[in-house]
Amino acid sequence: MKTLFIIVFCKILFASEIDSLEEAKGLESMSEPPKASQGAERFRYRSYLLLELPARKVRATQTSELNFPYAEASFSGTYEFGSRTQAFADFIGNYTQSLREFGFLLNQVGTRYQAADSWSFVLGKERNRRSPGLIISPSDFIHSTQNLPGFREDRLGVWLARISHQTAKDAIELLYLPFPQNDSYGFPTGRAISYNFVGRYFRQLGLLDIAANVGYFNSWKAGASIQALIRNRWKFYFDFGFEEQRAGIVNKNSVWSVLTGAGYEGSDKIIPRLEFYRNGGALGLTDIALLTPAAFTSTVQPFVRELYVIASVSLVDVLRDFNFTPTIIKSLDDNALALVLRAERYLGSNHTLGTSAIYLNAHDTNQYRFAALDWQVTVDWKWSF
Repeated sequence: MKTLFIIVFCKILFASEIDSLEEAKGLESMSEPPKASQGAERFRYRSYLLLELPARKVRATQTSELNFPYAEASFSGTYEFGSRTQAFADFIGNYTQSLREFGFLLNQVGTRYQAADSWSFVLGKERNRRSPGLIISPSDFIHSTQNLPGFREDRLGVWLARISHQTAKDAIELLYLPFPQNDSYGFPTGRAISYNFVGRYFRQLGLLDIAANVGYFNSWKAGASIQALIRNRWKFYFDFGFEEQRAGIVNKNSVWSVLTGAGYEGSDKIIPRLEFYRNGGALGLTDIALLTPAAFTSTVQPFVRELYVIASVSLVDVLRDFNFTPTIIKSLDDNALALVLRAERYLGSNHTLGTSAIYLNAHDTNQYRFAALDWQVTVDWKWSF
């Protein structure tokens, strides 16, 4: 139940910025029109109700399904206790008619304390992603994936204790991550792990933003990224990560992954991105030949083979309050291709009508052979308040 890309895209496949040094606040969304924060001076919140109609073609039976409704309610808010202490919470509740069940997911909850102008402490469950990748960022092994632009933002955090020292040009953080495993509601499972510690460093050097991460998070991991914004228009970045071990469909050791990308940010109407991704934990043909559909069901890793090109463009406020975002993910190892489209129309200041489409050219000869679906189309209505 992780938001649209993780729920829909990954399960379809397998059956199942650092532009500033500001802390992530969890109240902003690329898929909603800008608006003032709600509530009293100390209490700020954003919430919505969503109704969704999905239609899909099941690959195994070659039949079409129409499920209605999927309903979702979301709340994200903060409350300030004085000038230095802030409580925050973010959660989602939903109902799925096809399963006839209610669900709940705790994305974030906790407290932040600003001990001084440059020192801050966080305790709870938080999402604090600072990496340039459009969908995946090898250097950020805590929040390695992100929803596609235009889709509902991924706000799922991790349980942590974080201490940060931040200045105008750099920031250094130490994180303790005691509960890497969560249940379906977002609460920790198992006993606290005493040795999951991660250090992160961020630095601005003129046109360059540099980030480095190292620590033990289920295994030893490290990563770094460098990003440049040329003439306040062209964005270029290089991002790489190392994992001592990666658990997945087939466990891998000494995994190196690399992402390079470019984008144009000189317009607030047209925002293109192009990325090249090398998956260090790729499966070879021998690995895939030995797998069964059940093995794919247990994973949420959308990149199976080694080399991919990712292209996306966001067209904002075209044809009056209409947003359109097509994305292509193309494997360079076989003929596998994923097409993802998202379109939205704002109906006043609080209502959004949207549609999403995902298509996979799944064949018995490529990596998507065990895909649950060939395609899915959804229509949704969202009321923000």
